[in-house]
Amino acid sequence: MSKLVHAEKLMSALKLWFQAGDVFEIRVLDAVTRAYQRPHIESGYFEYDAIDMIPNAISHINAFKGIYVTINPLNPDLLCRAVNRVRAAGREPTASDADVIRRRWLLVDCDPKRTSGIPSNDAEHELARQKAIEIRDGFQSMGWPDPIMTDSGNGAQLMYRIDLPTDDKNLVHNVLKRIAAVSSDAVDVDVTVHNPARIWRCPGTMNAKGDST
Repeated sequence: MSKLVHAEKLMSALKLWFQAGDVFEIRVLDAVTRAYQRPHIESGYFEYDAIDMIPNAISHINAFKGIYVTINPLNPDLLCRAVNRVRAAGREPTASDADVIRRRWLLVDCDPKRTSGIPSNDAEHELARQKAIEIRDGFQSMGWPDPIMTDSGNGAQLMYRIDLPTDDKNLVHNVLKRIAAVSSDAVDVDVTVHNPARIWRCPGTMNAKGDST
């Protein structure tokens, strides 16, 4: 697991994204463990004060396609599904839009256009990074504050702090559609990341898409 997860970077990101009192879900896609070697979903719910427990809680996972988090805070009742631990989800539900109590982030995901299921190459990755910088600089010129900018492994992502109800009357979706107008022949701005229970890739974790060449 140590080669797949950089614990300090993971915990640092989560402590930046969440605040005291928050509950969120960690979701691991296509996880493989010693006990369950067929790719499956592992899921667990954590309190802000338990963030330091997460690296150990996922240490039993030997391989995965990606580790994600529900980026907006959830109904604290969901903690009872799996309290500060991660387990095979099986038929248990994962967090849905109805479980989100507040929208805290406007998410902008710049992804290079490529064949589905394969990683970006260096040139494609850099084009996505430059597109994110273009969007960031454009918003700065209009007085927006600096976002959190992260490398998703294949593209680049921006996070703008907001404070909206879960039912925002499609405001976030409409804003993303306007931002997506700057998509290019090489890079897409993903408009599907508007839903409240959107999962967001955790920094410091391996992004495993396709085979390396």
